Amino acid sequence: MVHFSNMSLYLPLLMLAFMVLASAQLSCDPQTQYERGGQCCLMCGKGTSMTSPFNCAEPHCTPCSENEYQDGYTTEVKCKRQPYCDPNSNFEEVRVHQSKTAKTICKCKTGFHCSGETCQVCVAHEVCPPGFGAQPKGNHNHDTTCIKCPDGTFSDESSWESACKNMTECNGFYIKHKGTPTSDRKCEPSRMHLIAICVSLALLLVGAVIVLWLTRGHFKAKAKPCIEYCQKEEHKPLREKDAEVVIRIPVEDEVEPSLQEISSEGLLTDMGNPVREENGKAEILPRQESQIDTCGSSEL
Repeated sequence: MVHFSNMSLYLPLLMLAFMVLASAQLSCDPQTQYERGGQCCLMCGKGTSMTSPFNCAEPHCTPCSENEYQDGYTTEVKCKRQPYCDPNSNFEEVRVHQSKTAKTICKCKTGFHCSGETCQVCVAHEVCPPGFGAQPKGNHNHDTTCIKCPDGTFSDESSWESACKNMTECNGFYIKHKGTPTSDRKCEPSRMHLIAICVSLALLLVGAVIVLWLTRGHFKAKAKPCIEYCQKEEHKPLREKDAEVVIRIPVEDEVEPSLQEISSEGLLTDMGNPVREENGKAEILPRQESQIDTCGSSEL
């Protein structure tokens, strides 16, 4: 009785040990294998489907068709369908899915983000008005966050992606406009050189006026005789104009009228030449000829 009772105690232990050994022998890789009929069979790899599971060691696998995918080892006889990215829901259109080993993620168009975790539809980002900037700007999963532009920055446009911009630094220039959260700072060249030129010209003008004021008596004394002389000349009667002297240039072929008149009158010299009288002078006969004529006339 004692021996039988001991055996009844060992029997469950032996059965438990046998089960542990059996399970240890059938330890299959859960990533690439599956158990079938007490054997570890291979699965089909990524991008394929299992069309014939009869051969446990070498299953028959078929590549996925277009717009299908398989992202892990599988025993499925069909690949998974790629999702449809609807442009009417503001998704970027995907004409051909390039990958057969990964699921295509439908992305929202630029300026839109997913409405929820499942991303069934895309909605537009918030638009930041002037004076506010996007920080951060929106993306596929999140909306744009708008913040007020801090001091020294500005935003002059309505945008969902533009951040506040730094204002222009007027280094060495004059600040014409300080700038606001909606407008940039405006600079222009410094006016110091213009001010210096104006001050210099004003000083020169004042100096010239002072010099003229101090020397006014000297110039007045020097100008007094000239003024008195001019006043005396104004009271004198005007003198008659001198007779104009006409200088006449004789022409070669022109015969002077005085010679023509003398020759026509028959006045000739002893040599038979006509007596020539210059214009403006009285007729003067040679003294010798006049004596001969006088003597001749007395003899007659």
